[in-house]
Amino acid sequence: KSVLEWPVELGNYYDANALDSVFGFCYGVCGTFRLDMGDLSYNPYVSVGFNVAGFDNEGKPKSVDVSNWGGICLEYKSDIAVAIVLDLGDSLNQKLGMALPVVVLSRSSGSARCFKWDDFKMPSWAKDVEYKISGEDAAKHVSRIFFNFQGKSETVGEFNIRSIGSNRW
Repeated sequence: KSVLEWPVELGNYYDANALDSVFGFCYGVCGTFRLDMGDLSYNPYVSVGFNVAGFDNEGKPKSVDVSNWGGICLEYKSDIAVAIVLDLGDSLNQKLGMALPVVVLSRSSGSARCFKWDDFKMPSWAKDVEYKISGEDAAKHVSRIFFNFQGKSETVGEFNIRSIGSNRW
């Protein structure tokens, strides 16, 4: 029941859901999140993210080795903490029990941060997951990168991801 609201209407000539207008309005990706627990047993969240390498012949996101990026740098603003999640493709995600490598950023009115791949860790609730993966190994299988905004029900806030890039310094 949680929603992500965009500040402008979505779409372009090719795709009704294209974010071109959002990029132009925000100079990045921004929006308002409204978190609603509904009948969940955990705190609600919304996610926004991107595919790293396009799609395979079946329309599934491709996984690629991005270890040469060294990590991720970004400039962001968020009213609540935001988690950067490395999606590793369906089969590896299932093997990990969806305990995907993550790094958590504190709320910020405007901050630039850089993270190395070894900063990405499996979540603390993944203690009982049989298969483990390090951030460095995960970087060899990234299909998508997500930004999760999770909090208590009835939380309303805004975010803006102004830039994202590699951590090759």
